[in-house]
Amino acid sequence: MAIRLRSGRDLTAGLVFMAVGGTALWMSSDWPMGTLASMDAGYFPAIVSSLLMLLGAGVAIPALRFDGPPVESFAMRPLLLVTATVVVFAVLLKYAGLVLTIAVMTLLASFAASERRRLLVTLVLGLGLAALCVGLFVFGLGLPIPIWPRW
Repeated sequence: MAIRLRSGRDLTAGLVFMAVGGTALWMSSDWPMGTLASMDAGYFPAIVSSLLMLLGAGVAIPALRFDGPPVESFAMRPLLLVTATVVVFAVLLKYAGLVLTIAVMTLLASFAASERRRLLVTLVLGLGLAALCVGLFVFGLGLPIPIWPRW
């Protein structure tokens, strides 16, 4: 009996869920598990990763039996720009400070949008978001995040 793919979109989503869950399970495999009564650092990640893998199987297996929408092509530019935005945050935060990092992230992420906004609107949005983050994370929660660049 040949397996016939009926819903490529669901199969793809299920495989992505299983891959993320498997990767998280593998990454947390060195952490001590503990017991149900005395959970250690690796217990919760192992449970969540296993549940994510089961969810992925629950989405992928029916894709082989039931009809569904096909996998459509997607634009790589927004995916790469949003990924680059996360990398920029990780690299710049320590050296450029929160305000400049969020302004750069907002500008970079704006290029991922299909509609173009004016540069001034994007910069105002970035600075407003930076002010909100400084107020919330630095002053509100007291996180030791540099606000301004260290020159």
